[in-house]
Amino acid sequence: MHIIEKSDPKALRYAVEILKAGGVVSFATETVYGLACDATNYDAIEKIYNIKNRDYSKPLAIFFSDISQANKYVEFSDIAHKICAKYLPGPLTMILPRKNKKNCKLAYNVNLQNNYLAFRISSDLFVKNLINESKLILAVTSANISGAKSAIHHSEVNNIFLNSELDLLICGGFCNSKTPSTIIKVHGNNIEILRQGSLIVNVN
Repeated sequence: MHIIEKSDPKALRYAVEILKAGGVVSFATETVYGLACDATNYDAIEKIYNIKNRDYSKPLAIFFSDISQANKYVEFSDIAHKICAKYLPGPLTMILPRKNKKNCKLAYNVNLQNNYLAFRISSDLFVKNLINESKLILAVTSANISGAKSAIHHSEVNNIFLNSELDLLICGGFCNSKTPSTIIKVHGNNIEILRQGSLIVNVN
C-alpha cells in the first residue's frame, strides 16, 4: 500500500493514475473514509469486495460529479429532485430507480441486478476534484471490514488494511462529521430512510 498526504501536490494525480489502472484508493469524505475504484472496471470492483470482505448482495454506492451526471443513470421523481436540490452536494446517499441498463456503463458487479442505484454527490473538494480530473464514475464503500465501524482517520485505515490489496491511502486527518451519510430510498413520492446519518432530511 502506498501512502501520500492529501496536501501533497502529487496526491490527486497519483490517485487518478491508480484508479485508471484498476486500483483501489482510500480517501476522506465529509462523512467517513471510503474505498473507491473505477465503477466501470469489473476487476477493480471485485478487489473492493475482497478487501473489505463484503457480501456481494450489498451494492456499492456510486459517486457522481453532479446531478446532471446522475440523471443519466437514475430516474428522478419531483420529490427526489426537491431533496437533491436542497441537500446535495452533501452527506446524503440517495437510492433511486435506475434507468435502462443498456445505457449504463457501470460494471455489472456494482450490483445492478436490482432496479435501484445508490449514489452520492460529495461536498468534499478533494473528492470532487478527483472525479473531475479522472473523468471516472467512482464505486465507493466505507473504509472498514464489512460490519465493523467505519474509519474516520487515516491511521485507522492504515491499521485495518495494512496487509491488504489496498493500493493507495490519501492521508487527510479526521473526516469532518465522523458520521456515515444518511441513506434514503425514493420511488415516486414514497420516501424510506434506510440509515439515519449525519444529515436530517426534511422534505416539507
